[in-house]
Amino acid sequence: MREKTGISVAVIFGAGFFGAFLLSRAGVFILSGLCLTAAAAGLYFVFYARSGKLLDMEALFSLFWLGGVGISCLKLSKLAVAWALTTWLCFGLAYVGFLLGYELFLRRGRRPGEEAARVDEAVWEKRLRLCLIGLTGISLACFLLEAALLGFLPILSDKPHAYSEFHISGVHYFTVSCVLVPALALLYFYQEKRRGKKLSRKQWGLVGGCAGIAFLIPILCVSRFQLIFSLALAVMVWIQVSGKLKLKYILILAAVMVPLYVGLTVARNHDVAYLNGIFEMKNERTPIFVTQPYMYIANNYDNFNCLVTELPAHTYGLRMAYPLIVFSGMKFSHPEWVNFPLYVTKTELTTVTILYDAYYDFGVWGVFLFAFALGLFCRCVAYLTDRLKNPVGYLFYAQAAMYLVLSFFTTWYSNPTTWFWYGVTFLCYLTVMWPGREGAVFWVKNWLKHGPAGGFGAVYRLLRRTKVSEKAEALRLYREGLAYRDGKRPREDADFCRITGGAYDYTFFNVCFAGDMISAGLDVMSKGERPLFDVRHPKTGENLWEQFFLQPFNADASGPGKNAKPVSYAKRAAFHPNFLSVRDPEECEIWSCLYRDFLRLNRETEHYVEEEYRKIFPEGTPVLGVLCRGTDYTGTKPKNHPIQPGPEEVIEKAREMLGARWKGEKDFRIYLACDERRVEEKFRAAFPGKILVNQRVYYDETYRSARDAGVIGEIHLDRERDDYYRGLEYLSSLILLSRCQGLIAGNCGGSNAAVYWNGGKYEFCYLFDKGFY
Repeated sequence: MREKTGISVAVIFGAGFFGAFLLSRAGVFILSGLCLTAAAAGLYFVFYARSGKLLDMEALFSLFWLGGVGISCLKLSKLAVAWALTTWLCFGLAYVGFLLGYELFLRRGRRPGEEAARVDEAVWEKRLRLCLIGLTGISLACFLLEAALLGFLPILSDKPHAYSEFHISGVHYFTVSCVLVPALALLYFYQEKRRGKKLSRKQWGLVGGCAGIAFLIPILCVSRFQLIFSLALAVMVWIQVSGKLKLKYILILAAVMVPLYVGLTVARNHDVAYLNGIFEMKNERTPIFVTQPYMYIANNYDNFNCLVTELPAHTYGLRMAYPLIVFSGMKFSHPEWVNFPLYVTKTELTTVTILYDAYYDFGVWGVFLFAFALGLFCRCVAYLTDRLKNPVGYLFYAQAAMYLVLSFFTTWYSNPTTWFWYGVTFLCYLTVMWPGREGAVFWVKNWLKHGPAGGFGAVYRLLRRTKVSEKAEALRLYREGLAYRDGKRPREDADFCRITGGAYDYTFFNVCFAGDMISAGLDVMSKGERPLFDVRHPKTGENLWEQFFLQPFNADASGPGKNAKPVSYAKRAAFHPNFLSVRDPEECEIWSCLYRDFLRLNRETEHYVEEEYRKIFPEGTPVLGVLCRGTDYTGTKPKNHPIQPGPEEVIEKAREMLGARWKGEKDFRIYLACDERRVEEKFRAAFPGKILVNQRVYYDETYRSARDAGVIGEIHLDRERDDYYRGLEYLSSLILLSRCQGLIAGNCGGSNAAVYWNGGKYEFCYLFDKGFY
């Protein structure tokens, strides 16, 4: 936590909480409640001012948890009594523990730029549609199944608690998963809007139909909670993706929600006299629209106080293990593990706070450790949502935030439904992000074909897990990269380390060589030394690095660094640029910074590149960079390499992006980097008079004639210093790509290098995501 924010939080929380405690002990309950409620509002604005997010996790927990405690301190009901000291201690420790857990891994790095790299949003749209239709269909089918087997609909029943009887074990989890559908529908709508496309009538029908069914199910079940929860999740998702919520939308939402809420209350056969008789307000003339929300917040804290004062013994984990007991089926063989008394102020008022089971299991220490773990979990969700550009991540964040907003309502994380919803969201997450066309369907196929080992093996590969030692080494170098990005540099008097080899036997410059050397240099810097690159051509003896680049940190292979200890990195460093790094905004920042400092062109190379740029690029004209790979890449389909788009797909995407981004701009050009003449011909036919290319040798005919050549690197042209000129032409084309105003390309080494060299300055950057070979 930043120092100023930490001081502000400590002062506001200390004054508000201890002031409320002292006023409550003195019997001045109204002032006690107002004091803590004001402190909760102040803490919200402190955290909001730091993050700029309306849904900042710490801000939400401050406002709703402490605010709820403050409302309960008002003691407006006859059921409310002065709390025990242990109760106050638990409420305070819960807040402190949450902040400590959340701040433990809070990163201070710069917020990654949105345009650092893009995945194929068209793929997202298709997979989001699959999730939307699939989840709506499953939820509706399970609702109809329950209605058929139980023989009634709660909305048509005259029983006050018919909604709780509408339940078939196991099936109802799928029925209530409809609460996730409106949020998914909004994500689908936003993805189309973000791509600059208007929804067709068919798409509007899809979004409206799915959302309508999702809202209809809670109404037919007479479940006010599910209806409010689904709407609130959708609103939270919209705030995240749009960054704002207009007042008119709030008023429209309120105008829709209030009548629905009142109508469902009436449908439950709960009249005003019935509710007033339960709530036992001190002022019997308090309006029901004040009494009901007040009691749904305040009495939960009083229920916790009942637990503290009446609990005879702790359950040591059984209460919080309830989801595991339920999903494993052990609740049927061991019913004594789940049947514990509920300590509440009144039998009709059974809602409790998020801390209830933590205290039930382990007492005060259980409350603190649970709050700490909750803060840590929320921080991880927030971090991954920012770092990974999967749209379903917003739904993860919205759920975690909603459980903080409703932290006064129930024990969310010992509720099986909570984890079921997280599981459904995770399945949607896999469906959208899976590096292949079939998404999570591929995981299911692996499971059916190979059993659990195949299913979990697929997830294992997806998450890119490695050995613990390798993971620790990668994390160490990742932190070193973050420190370098933020300004850390080797000491000027540090010793040199001469890097004489890499993971492969390089004979000319390519992106693999650059990434290999930079990651090795990062490892050297992490040990307090300065890297010096001295990788020699096996035949000519030339230093491959110095053919094109200056040595970093004023090193000189023939000067002071000549006698430095030689090190050959036969194995690539644990943290290195790969095909997923370019999609990670933070890693993209790290490698952009390293590219900028390490790959500084020498005089000859800089002159060559500048001459090409001057001759090819028209001054003052926007240029779209396009990279289209072919030959060995599409011919050999190297395993674990991204699938490349065909020229027709790239042309179509270029037309789409030009229409969306540079609409009305007639005087544009397209700089094309490719390795086949036929690709250039197709682009010239599609964009006559607009194509720019640099001096190069095309490999399509040569590649086809060299039948024994597996990759382009094995082909040699009949010219002097062929390796040097191939490297120079390739390097020049990548630098020219990085100087364009926009980029469209398949995910490959060349496009990755262009993104890193560009440093996030592209007006738009689109990398195809078609999965991996």
